[in-house]
Formats: sequence, C-alpha cells, structure tokens
Amino acid sequence: MQPDLKKRLFELAEEKGISTNALILTILNDWLEKYGTPRFQHFNIYEDHITIFDAMLGSLVDVYKRGRKLVCKLDGASQCGHIRFCYSLDKVKELVQKGELQKP
Repeated sequence: MQPDLKKRLFELAEEKGISTNALILTILNDWLEKYGTPRFQHFNIYEDHITIFDAMLGSLVDVYKRGRKLVCKLDGASQCGHIRFCYSLDKVKELVQKGELQKP
C-alpha cells in the first residue's frame, strides 16, 4: 500500500472514531454493493441481536442491541457496514420508529 494512502486511511479512521480495519471493510463493502454481489444477507433477528451473513468474510456476524444502539460483535464498532446493513432491515426501522433504537 502506498504510504500516503495508508496515512490517509489512518487519519480518516481516527476522524470517524473507528478502527482502520472497520474503515477498510466499510470501503470494501461499499464497492461490493455497487459493483459486485451483495455482501450481506439477513439471517435472523432475535430479541437481543441480529445475525447476518457476510459473504466477503464467509461467515455469520452478530450485531447486538446495547441500550438504544447497535454494536457489531466482530469489530466492536457502532459504525460499520454490518451496522448500516442492519438499519436497512424493516424490523430495525420499526424499532427506530418506536424509539427503541437511535437513528444511525
């Protein structure tokens, strides 16, 4: 990776308050959504968490409800591609409308 690009990724991740890994996964997710097969598939929604399939990782990922926020178990973030996908689900949108979850 070019040094300038690496430096900019670290700076951007710090600005956003997320890990560099989470930022890179978010960028890859956005690219895949635009040009490739959908990365995420809804698997199930439970009372305390949502399980989705991440095609890029080839595994299931759990996203937990913590208070009025969603937190990704994989990277501990409340702002990542897994979280954004969860907020696109109708059931989660209903929870936001009811005030049980904060808007992203």
